[in-house]
Amino acid sequence: MDANGRIGLTSSAGRVDGIIQGNVDAADRAVTVGIHGISQLELGATITAGDSLQSGASGVGVSGTTNAKAIALESGVSGDVVSVLLLG
Repeated sequence: MDANGRIGLTSSAGRVDGIIQGNVDAADRAVTVGIHGISQLELGATITAGDSLQSGASGVGVSGTTNAKAIALESGVSGDVVSVLLLG
């Protein structure tokens, strides 16, 4: 979240506040952000269920532990949308 209270996509391995729920089709729209529980996440690489996930380029999920905020509940490949457990 920036100084104006706007949510944006994080950079690769950047700080993650949560996952935007649903599709956002334009800037300056209200969104719901999931911060705890089960959510859906688009992948940017191949992952295995149980992997710790961090942000990749453009906010997609990739395996890693830098600023990790989720655990993969399903395996998948780049472009898949999988269930994840948000760690809050």
